Amino acid sequence: VIPLGITADRNVIGRAADVETLRANLTETTAAAITPGSSGGAVVKGRGGMGKTTLAQHYIQTHRGDYFGIWWLRAQDRSTVVEDLARLARRASVADTGADAEANAEHALSYLQQQTDPWLLVYDNAEAIGPLRDLLPEQDNIHILLTSREGNWPARFIEQPADALPECEAIALLRQESGRAGDVDGATALVHALDRLPLAIVAAGAWLRDVSESFTDYQDRLADRIAEKPPGVSDYPDSVFGAVKLSLDRLSPDAALLMKVFCWLSPDDLWPGLVTGLVEKETEEDFRTMYLEPIPAVLWALARDGAAVERAFAELKSRSLMDREGDDNWRQHRLTQAVQRGVLLEEGSSGSSPGEEPTPRHPREGWDLLGRSEEMPAHVGMTDTTDWRAVACLLYTSPSPRDRG
Repeated sequence: VIPLGITADRNVIGRAADVETLRANLTETTAAAITPGSSGGAVVKGRGGMGKTTLAQHYIQTHRGDYFGIWWLRAQDRSTVVEDLARLARRASVADTGADAEANAEHALSYLQQQTDPWLLVYDNAEAIGPLRDLLPEQDNIHILLTSREGNWPARFIEQPADALPECEAIALLRQESGRAGDVDGATALVHALDRLPLAIVAAGAWLRDVSESFTDYQDRLADRIAEKPPGVSDYPDSVFGAVKLSLDRLSPDAALLMKVFCWLSPDDLWPGLVTGLVEKETEEDFRTMYLEPIPAVLWALARDGAAVERAFAELKSRSLMDREGDDNWRQHRLTQAVQRGVLLEEGSSGSSPGEEPTPRHPREGWDLLGRSEEMPAHVGMTDTTDWRAVACLLYTSPSPRDRG
């Protein structure tokens, strides 16, 4: 039982030793780290851009044959974990079709508790143990792997830091992503300017792949973009901001439009139908009366051109601003979204304030906008800016998000 889209979509460089350390941590049963009789647990910890999620995906690629079942859960908050456990219940045919997500999550946990074969559960982007405590199965044959930027996890979890890549591996990753050899000095200087962070290196490589500029030229551009980083926004490293901003600057209008919308949504469940589905609502009187105006004309034009939407998705992938998961599932890195939000905040076209948590945290919850027009930001028809957060919410008044199953 392995869901689609959890494997890394590029050759992973420099994590072989980390994968084997993870394997040792997950199978170790010393009382000091993992309480005997409970599931093996490990936490991959590190700041954004270190490649924590990619390391977890690479572990799955390497050790998938050691498990009967593997399941990936979006752990940024309790609601996404519950939803993904309910999805497991449906996959395992133990779901109650008349029950809500909480009940089916319980069915999934009961199913896991009954298993005798080895399982791996990955809780990605976990923030704290509290919301997860009753959603972690206690079984000695179930390995639990968390990725997190936070520390202070219970003793049953061994914390494994995700560090910046060693210089030689950072250079190898840059060469792989840029398709370039030679210029050792330029490549070395650039990876250090990028703090040897995988996310920044991959973005830089994608940028360099299509241009004739040198590593040194890119480094100069990077410094210029870092100097533009909005004040008061410090949730991501300068090198990530600079590399992602350079990529944003080179986008076509259609791809740039998607970035402005998608940065306000959950990063893990995006697909072209979010945009093209708008046209199915366009003729509904309630929708036109209350919500048509916040959506800019350029987005309506894009929504009516399914081929253009597909091309924009493909472009975002080619720029390493989006990854494809399975047939029609796409995701963005949280830091990529954070950079775009920071840019919009600086331009005054986001609908939020600096430091405010983007809303909705998960787009399937709490945004039944029809009938709630009084909560729509009141910029409509009064300024030349677009409230992209409001536009993002309106995507979820179009046909219901499909179940990735």
